[in-house]
Amino acid sequence: HLDASGVQGREDARAEGSLFWRFEDDLEALGALDALHALGEQTVRLEWRDGSPAPAVVNVAGSRLTAGEGADHWFSVAGEIDFDDGEVVSFLDLLRRLPERGGRYVRLDEGRYLRLTDTLRKRLEAFAGGVEKGDALRLAPAALLPLAQAFEESPDGRAPSRPAGGPGAAEAPVLALPPELAARADSLRKLLAAPVPPPPGLRATLRPYQLEGYAWLSRLARCGLGACLADDMGLGKTVQLIALLLERAADGPSLVVAPVSVVGNWAAELRRFAPSLNVVNATDPAAASPAAGSVVLASYGLLVSRPEPFEAVEWNVLALDEAQAVKNHATLRAKAVRRLRAAVRVAATGTPVENRLSEFWSLFDFLDPGLLGPHDAFLRRFVGEGGRATPALKRIAGPLVLRRLKGDVLRDLPGKTEIVLRVPLGPAEASAYEACRRRAVEALEGASRPEDRMRILAELTRLRRFCCHPSLVVPDFPAAAKLDAFLELAEQLREGGHRALVFSQFTDFLAIVRERLAEADVEHLYLDGATPARERTRLVDAFQRGEGGDLFLISLKAGGTGLNLTAADYVVLLDPWWNPAVENQAADRAHRIGQTRPVTVYRLVAAGTVEEKVLALHDSKRALAEDLLSATGSAALTPAELLGLFARP
Repeated sequence: HLDASGVQGREDARAEGSLFWRFEDDLEALGALDALHALGEQTVRLEWRDGSPAPAVVNVAGSRLTAGEGADHWFSVAGEIDFDDGEVVSFLDLLRRLPERGGRYVRLDEGRYLRLTDTLRKRLEAFAGGVEKGDALRLAPAALLPLAQAFEESPDGRAPSRPAGGPGAAEAPVLALPPELAARADSLRKLLAAPVPPPPGLRATLRPYQLEGYAWLSRLARCGLGACLADDMGLGKTVQLIALLLERAADGPSLVVAPVSVVGNWAAELRRFAPSLNVVNATDPAAASPAAGSVVLASYGLLVSRPEPFEAVEWNVLALDEAQAVKNHATLRAKAVRRLRAAVRVAATGTPVENRLSEFWSLFDFLDPGLLGPHDAFLRRFVGEGGRATPALKRIAGPLVLRRLKGDVLRDLPGKTEIVLRVPLGPAEASAYEACRRRAVEALEGASRPEDRMRILAELTRLRRFCCHPSLVVPDFPAAAKLDAFLELAEQLREGGHRALVFSQFTDFLAIVRERLAEADVEHLYLDGATPARERTRLVDAFQRGEGGDLFLISLKAGGTGLNLTAADYVVLLDPWWNPAVENQAADRAHRIGQTRPVTVYRLVAAGTVEEKVLALHDSKRALAEDLLSATGSAALTPAELLGLFARP
């Protein structure tokens, strides 16, 4: 008995000893044959009922590839592939035919197919980011690493396979790396295996995973490859980068670009952990001609407004902190960092992907230009169904991304508890919210085009602001259930001897909170985007020393990254954001190295409102990043999906 339940097709008829299936095309039939062979050792014969010949399935018999390196250090690969039926195809033509969304077979011509073994697919996909030029494929320097890893198995060029002839067929030869590249790949493997001791002069005892991260950065830097340190927030990415800067100090001046709120922290950490380095603020005159051993600190804003001095220097190490700042490749920030020249490029971010895989392409367009090909080709080749990363993307970019989670490496870090506090609206407030919701639905009737997106987001923002405090939308509205719930929670925390960070995206809502705290004579600290850098540092230091009150009110955009606030053991998120990664960054201002107490995170959500819909988005957004980084969300919401948020929960 043959169980054909795994076959994708429609059973057409049965006869004694035979099972007939109907398929849409040759590829579907060949896939069925693979599925049947996988069921056991049976030999299954495929026949065409109309008498037409069955498709011919061929294997790779050999390759004749050559490679060269140009003046720009890009590689050029060309040549021919031989099949076991005697036919020949150009290497570039075979790559063009490779299925972009997976599939076991490559259609060569009418009725003739190449069956891909796992090894052959892996090796062909390692070339997927290349750019065609004439009859050759051009590859960025960083492409050598995925090539080296793709070709390191089966050094004799053979790998087990099961051709369409059935089980027990001979092993099929696989694609061989050109000799010119094979030697370079072997050299690269040796560099990546070399031991890396901690750099002399580092005044920090690195944890084992931090030492591993520094060594990984150092090895890739020696190979001239860009790297993304994507450790979870709070694992000490800064000290790992400082170790790299210290190791390479003699090779020239380095530049660190960070959000303005983090620049002061970088200066303090450099002086603490690497006092031999010369720390220079980008606004100082010395930044115009930095010497070897200098580390210039600049904000993204300064880089955009005054790029000329930075573009004039050939930097040793160029490091982007909170590198999600360049996730949109069309922004001035992303364009500014791409114009800078550097021997080594590194990026540190706990959220390399927040909303869509295009953000990942933008990051790598800075780190390793050309590795993932042009943007439009990237979307075709590497973005699969549901906006998820294809296996090919994970294989190519995976070796250049290092991702560790707190739970995996910090066994001694206190736990983090997350609580969603659903706040019911009072009758008057609920009625007013429903009126606002209906007005928004009426205003957006027929708004389903891409160009309607901003209108939809504007209406959503109105509803979200209402959920924080109705008076932000309806002037002089007296009731505010969420504010009352927060004040009650804050009082409980203070009575229990706890200290809390309080985040909101809306500074005018924080202003209302501050007013109520002042009326209750509750001492607190406050920070938003208008707070000067020096004052930010003073406020953070004061909170860490236990001064200024037990509550630190912070705007999410201004203080969600780069701050060390381990004096708090509670975090209160007053309004949910679209992406959980942004909220996690805020929560991890407290839940990070140096924290000795368990941390509790409260998310305040207005029950029965759009906030519950926003909270429901978190799983899909989180899945996007986890799917990509697990090898080493969903796409942006469409207008139709955004409109769905207006429905009643």
